[in-house]
This record gives sequence, C-alpha cells and structure tokens, in this order.
Amino acid sequence: MVMRLKRRRPRGYSEDGGAQRGEVIPEHELAAAPVCLDDENEFPPVSVQRG
Repeated sequence: MVMRLKRRRPRGYSEDGGAQRGEVIPEHELAAAPVCLDDENEFPPVSVQRG
C-alpha cells in the first residue's frame, strides 16, 4: 500500500492562515510604525552561511 502525502498550500501573510490572495488586509492588522526585524543575526544571509 502506497501512502501519498498531501502538499501543504502556502498560507497568507500570517501563521494563522491570514488573508488569502485578493483579500484586503484590515487596517488594524498593519503596523503603526516601521517594524525592525533582527533576523540577520539569527538567520544570516546564505552567502555568509556558505563561508
């Protein structure tokens, strides 16, 4: 018996499913000020990882 895995469909803009393509994002979901992500320390660019 062969089991086939279902591919996961890409989600919207958030982890809980978020907006789907073509949907309008409500204004209360938007940031009030610029958001600074400090991901480069935790996840450096690929060119840095390869050395």
